[in-house]
Amino acid sequence: NIDKFTERSAFLWQDCAGNKNWYLRVTGGGTESTLRFEGTITADGGVPGWTGIKLESSDVVSNNAAQNRLDYELRVWRNDLDGINFSAPANACLKGTDLGNRPVLLGANKTPLTSAGINLSTHAACGSSPPPPPSGDECGNPNIDQFTDSGVHVWKDCNGSGLWHLRVSRGGVRNHQVYTGSIDVPGGTSTFSGYNLETNDLLEESSNPDQIIYRLQVYGEGVDGVDFTPPPGSCLRPDEMPGEQVFLGAGRMPVSTATLNLDTLSACQ
Repeated sequence: NIDKFTERSAFLWQDCAGNKNWYLRVTGGGTESTLRFEGTITADGGVPGWTGIKLESSDVVSNNAAQNRLDYELRVWRNDLDGINFSAPANACLKGTDLGNRPVLLGANKTPLTSAGINLSTHAACGSSPPPPPSGDECGNPNIDQFTDSGVHVWKDCNGSGLWHLRVSRGGVRNHQVYTGSIDVPGGTSTFSGYNLETNDLLEESSNPDQIIYRLQVYGEGVDGVDFTPPPGSCLRPDEMPGEQVFLGAGRMPVSTATLNLDTLSACQ
């Protein structure tokens, strides 16, 4: 029994009638900010049978049969309750998370899943071990808690893609904060996109084609950002904001310089 007016989480349970049906639901719990829940269901032979529940244009469910996986990204706010119904083949594995890094709650007792994933046949941790996290200071998602973390977070996906992420958050503070800055991209780049942007946010190439400028306004539990693939020699130039810190990578290393060369992780020349 889910209370969509107060509970803010992801819930997973099985129909124990022997038909292997599983149900995933995510709730906004009355929050005025958008919550994003994402995850993956993998199984030998894929996940052929699934149905979306109250999905909207902001929700994404992708069935990648070639990789035997079903990926989902569900967004909710206020009293939304979205989800997926699916049939799980033997030894299927579900891994899920959200921006606040809250666990998925399992079954009628709402038991938090403490492992990175759950084997839907055994209810134990998935058998395959995830690869060790990258060791570079810039690498890895810092798992921002939108209810407590304030500042600017920057990190790189160190899986060979070259993709970088910038996120700004207020950590639940009930006043608006505007984060501005630019990214120097020598030679230009077409591979940048906004994350969770609204009408009061700005992300565009400036009059200088070798530069991207951003203006991101957040409030409360909001998290906005930019995803981009920078060419060599790129430089992040966040505008100085008293009391606000820039953090780098999964380890949240404080950036002590006013600018950040994304190759050397030192000040830009």
